[in-house]
Amino acid sequence: MESKRPASAESGEASDEKRRKCEEEDEQKTESKISLSSGSRDEQNIQASTSTAEVIIIEDKKEQDVKQKDKSDGSGDGNSDSQVAGETVLVVNGNESERWQISCRTIKDRMSKLYKSSYLTDCVFIVGDTNIKEYKLHSLILSMASPVFEDLLSDDTNKEIKISDVESDVFDQILEYIYLDLLHLESVEKAQSLYRAAQKFKLTLIIERAVQLMMSNMSIDNIWPTMESARVTCDNILRGECLKYFKKHVKEMLKHPKFLTVDRSLVEDLVSEEILEGVLESELVTGVTNWAKAQCEINNIPNTLESKREVLGSKIVSKLRFLTLPQLSFVKEVAFTSTKPEDAILTREESYAILLNLIVPGIEPLPEIVCKESRVRIAGKLRVSRKVLPGGTFPPPFSMPFPAAQFDKMVVMSSPSPLSAFGAKNFCCEIVVSYPIKLLGIQVPTFFLPQNMSEYEENYIVTVQSSNSTRNLFHTTWKGKVKYNSQVDIMFKDSVQFDRNIKYSIYIYTSNMYYVSRRLSHHENRPPVQFTFKDTVSYFGAPSNAKLITDLSFLTELIYNL
Repeated sequence: MESKRPASAESGEASDEKRRKCEEEDEQKTESKISLSSGSRDEQNIQASTSTAEVIIIEDKKEQDVKQKDKSDGSGDGNSDSQVAGETVLVVNGNESERWQISCRTIKDRMSKLYKSSYLTDCVFIVGDTNIKEYKLHSLILSMASPVFEDLLSDDTNKEIKISDVESDVFDQILEYIYLDLLHLESVEKAQSLYRAAQKFKLTLIIERAVQLMMSNMSIDNIWPTMESARVTCDNILRGECLKYFKKHVKEMLKHPKFLTVDRSLVEDLVSEEILEGVLESELVTGVTNWAKAQCEINNIPNTLESKREVLGSKIVSKLRFLTLPQLSFVKEVAFTSTKPEDAILTREESYAILLNLIVPGIEPLPEIVCKESRVRIAGKLRVSRKVLPGGTFPPPFSMPFPAAQFDKMVVMSSPSPLSAFGAKNFCCEIVVSYPIKLLGIQVPTFFLPQNMSEYEENYIVTVQSSNSTRNLFHTTWKGKVKYNSQVDIMFKDSVQFDRNIKYSIYIYTSNMYYVSRRLSHHENRPPVQFTFKDTVSYFGAPSNAKLITDLSFLTELIYNL
């Protein structure tokens, strides 16, 4: 009688047979499988024929336990789809391949997907004042980027947040930075608005980049919103940089229409400065007066003396150094007049007391609000440039038949020409000033327009003498390369004091021969200083009876302060 095999054994053999068949089929499909390395996902090469396939690593502990149990008791369910845990297999599943996580392989891709969609969002921002826009965002991502966002989103009951002081286009840039790590600072104007928003949300990298752009591209026209941003955000570093720029260009800034709208604190800082580059006290007083008038108009209050004084306040008025003004300038530009009382910021009594002290210092007690300082501010480097006079041909007996070139600047040649037949290495300029100055340096021209050359070597020796003394007041040498068709500033190590109505002579000796043919102005007015110039040139090769030629110039500019 034939023995009957147990049902369990037959079932086990059937299961083993099916498993062997699956393994054979897997070996035949090896070439079409996708190998996924655990250390490098980027080395995948998914073929077009398996575009809807996914590689899945099965790590289901429960299924592993079932397999082990089947092996141990020799039973199995005969399901060939069951896989050993940890085995890499190819599963074709159209629905799974469409999930967004599958196509996003990097953090950047995933963040971009979240940024462009509303998937998984858990908070809403209503942003803008004029152009209101709604944003569905992710509180975790925002909180990771900014402590301000973290505080706003810490309350689980408040997931709709309104921000009216940031426009939506600026908020778009902030979200691009937070989600995509992108920062576009294309202009100073965009940097200024983005800077304010970054300060609000404490986004330090945006703040740093915006400040760098604003400082490197600062100009008279775009500095105003930058100063306002520094004021609103209480950024003392940026404010200090703006004030430093303002001080260097204060003369132009005072005349700019935007100055009339600046914050009062900036005007207070300005009048408190000891050093203001290139501006006179009269110009500062005029600028402050115009600012006060504009503020009256902006605030819809009458343009009266009382209103302007209220706008200015004692802190500004008491810092204006009226006692440093020339008498005539004070009377014409600053003092109270009955014909135009709306132009004044001083009362009749204050004006009278100041004028008496300008005539005879200390003769009359000054009102308490009037500044007692009689020292002028340190004006930095002031410059007086001499204008080129028409003509420019040689005076007799050296006049040439050819007219001078019609240049509007000083021109010197490196060789004889119809415009300049005689060269010189020795130049002198006599100077008289109507108001004391400190001479800081001079400016002289270089050779005009050579071919295929950019620089040449030059040695200058400069000596300053006074008609009241036989000794030199100052002596210096300068050596180096200079550019063609330009000017050279020869700065003095120590300033030289020029007193009023005394003749001073500046001697300039050069190593190269310069052929000069232009005449420069004999008088220049830079209130409170009137300059008088007289030029003398010692020509090489000129007739002995005309060795010293006057009226031809080499010194083009004085650099000084008051």
